This record gives sequence, C-alpha cells and structure tokens, in this order.
Amino acid sequence: MVPTRRRALALLWIAPIVALAACGRPPDPPPDLPPGVAGTPGAPRDILPRWSPDGRQIAFLRLYADRRASLAIASGDATRLLALRPPELLAPDRPVRRSRASGLPLDGPSWSSDGRTIALQRLAWIDQRRRGRLPGLELWAFDVAGSAYRPLAVQPADCTSEMIHYRAVEWSPDGRRFAFVAEGIAGETAVFVRNLVGAGPEMPRPRFDSGEDAGCLAWSPDGRHLAFRQGVLRAPTADPVETVRVVEPGGLRATRILTLTTVRYRSLLGLPDDARVAPKVTGLAWSPDGLRLAATITSVPGGMTDAGVWLLDPRGIRGPVLLAAPRADSTYCGPVWLGTRGVGVVRVTVAGSYEALWLDAEHREPPRVLARLPSDDFDWSPDRRRIVSAMPDSAEPAAPTTLRVLPIVWPGQATAMPARAQGSGSAGSAPSAAPRRPAGQARPRAEAGAAAGPSRERDVPSRRP
Repeated sequence: MVPTRRRALALLWIAPIVALAACGRPPDPPPDLPPGVAGTPGAPRDILPRWSPDGRQIAFLRLYADRRASLAIASGDATRLLALRPPELLAPDRPVRRSRASGLPLDGPSWSSDGRTIALQRLAWIDQRRRGRLPGLELWAFDVAGSAYRPLAVQPADCTSEMIHYRAVEWSPDGRRFAFVAEGIAGETAVFVRNLVGAGPEMPRPRFDSGEDAGCLAWSPDGRHLAFRQGVLRAPTADPVETVRVVEPGGLRATRILTLTTVRYRSLLGLPDDARVAPKVTGLAWSPDGLRLAATITSVPGGMTDAGVWLLDPRGIRGPVLLAAPRADSTYCGPVWLGTRGVGVVRVTVAGSYEALWLDAEHREPPRVLARLPSDDFDWSPDRRRIVSAMPDSAEPAAPTTLRVLPIVWPGQATAMPARAQGSGSAGSAPSAAPRRPAGQARPRAEAGAAAGPSRERDVPSRRP
C-alpha cells in the first residue's frame, strides 16, 4: 500500500515538470516535409514584423527550427508578447520570404485597415494529376478579437491552376477590398483584387501566361486606386519592358503611368548605349496627398541590386524624376513618405549594412541617415516615428523577442501624418555625405514631362546619398 501511494505522489510531481518542459520545446518535426528537406538549426527567430494601423501592436511570425511558424503579436515597444496561434508548417520546400531588398512578393502577416483582422498565408497541399502533390499557400483572415480563422482566398478542390502561392496581401484603406500577388510554379506572377463583401473565398481559374510578371502593390490614400508594376515580354528573345499601372478597382480607370525600355532607361540615367540594364520596379508608395508615387527601380539584369529612387506622376502626365541615383555598392528598398516632402528608404550595402535614409523630394536639402538597422526585414510605423526590424539569424536570441524597435527623427516630423500609412523607420539623425561619382560616369538626368505649360514642374537631377 505504501509503495503505491509513493508512486502516485511521484506522478503528481512529474506531470507538471513534463508539461513545463514541453512548453519551452519546439514542436516535433512535421510529417509533411519532402524527403531530404530538413529544418534550419538554431533558436526560434521572430521575422516579418508588421505594425498595426494604430501603431500600438506589431504582428510577426515566430519561426522554429523545424520550419513551423506561429502568428504572434508584440506591444509597440516589443516588451510584451502574445502568441495568437500554435505553430504550423508554412513552407516545407522553400525559405520564407522576408527580404525587402529582394523586390519579390513577401510572406508574412498583413493588418486590415480597421486593425481587427490579420491576413496570413497558410500551407495548402494541392493534388494535381500532372504534377502530383504540391505545397501551395492560401490566404486566411485571423480575427484578433475572436481568435478564429476564416478563408480569404483558397484553391478549389479540383485545382488545375499554375498559380498556387498567394502572397503580399495589401488591404485597401477604405476597408472594401484587398489585393495580393499569386505566384506560379515557374515564378510567374499575377495581381488579384477581391471584394471583402459578396465574394467567396474560392479563387477562379486564372488565365495562364508564361510571361506574366506583376507585383509591388500600393493603394492610394483614399483606397480608390491601386498602383502596381507589370513586366511585358513581347517575345522570348526581346528585351522586357517595365511598366507601372494605376487601376480603379470597380471603376473605369486603368492607366499606364510609366513605360521603361532599356533604351529609355539608359537615356534617363545618361548611360552609354552598350550598358547592360534591365529596369524593374521593386517598390511603390503613394504620397499622403495622392499626387505622387515614390518608386525604387533596379537596373541589374537578373538581380535585385543597384536600385535607384524615383518620383512618378500617378496621372501619367509628367515624366519620372530621379531622386537618388543607382549605386553599384548598394541598393534602396522599402520606400515610404515621411510627411509631404520627404521620402524614406533603406539603403542596403554590399558590405551588409542597413541604413534608413530621409530624402528630400524637393531637392532642397541633402539626404540624412535616420538609423542603422540589423537587417532588411523591417517595417515603418504608421506615424513614421519608429521602425521595427528583425535581427539576423546569426545574432544571439534576446528576450523576449529578436525584433528591435528604433525611434526616428526626420525633418518636418511635427507635420500631422495620415491615419494609415505603410512602411518602416529608425533613430539618430545625422547628415550623410554624398559619395563622389565614379570617373567616366555621366551625370543622371531626369526626363522632361509630357505636359507643356508654365505650371509644369522642372525635373531636377537629385543629389545622390
């Protein structure tokens, strides 16, 4: 009788200890990993931070070594954490996309305009007769208050589409629609816009086009217009043509505001005729008044480096204005507007440094370094007074999170900001010296606008940071 009682008491002590040990242990390896694919060793990492519209919370993914990820929320100062969902397998056969400098459609959470819902990708196994069982990504909405998922855009049961990865959700500021990028097995991409009322979650079969190439979604401040990039390939042996389009979902307007051929791009930058370039837009951001677009455009064929910063006219009347010329040693990414005359970007150098910069859209003041970030996985706060960035994988984990929130100060910061904005930011204001132009390189020049008249702005070459 006594041994039995002792055994029962021992079990009462052991059970809580086992439970606590299980809480701090990453989940067991998922059974759906393809043969030969293993997780990345190391401690859990917090990646893809995204500010809520009111700037009080940061949604992010906690990525574990077995390739599972859980949706979590941190306070605005990253001192308090709340796990919203248990870990789920997200990408069994490829890394999670989180680099803004890549210019590719990103994974990760996206807040609705009212801050009540978070859109997130979830793994969906798709059975196709031709290719077998494939891992895809569907879009689901997580109700923050109700702690429940509902489908936003999912594949039909008899899916035969090539577009099986849904990424880069952008909610319209008026809360009526959301846009996202659908990506195919071979890397082709297309832009979709869906109404939040009246449309079911099942996606229609899109028209397959092996040359489809679109992305970089940006809603206008009033939510009426959507700007995005689209590459045009007229023939397999022809040079690609890069375009920026502005459409009015549910309306009649659809305008091409920018067309960049290799010849025109060389002319804009004053490059020699034999310069090997392939222009591609990697980021778009509307100004608070909706009258301008800031864009980052790369020129390296097959790569996402050497991007410059440009100003575009959403009406397509005036030509592009160069704000910061491309550099061979760095690239610009993540454009946002800081007030009505400043553009914020992050400069990523070949050496591996990351600097948040303020650029004067009126060309009156030199650029300024606002902060130095640990990585190019970042986001600007809605009021543009902070920037959150994920620590690199090589850094030691820190409690309670590997995210870093930095304050930023930029000229004219007292100016009231719009209620909702998209982007990221950082600390310490210091002037940045402009590097010398390499010998033999022509001075970049901006293209004159198409509209004539005394009120037309004069395109001015920028000072390069």
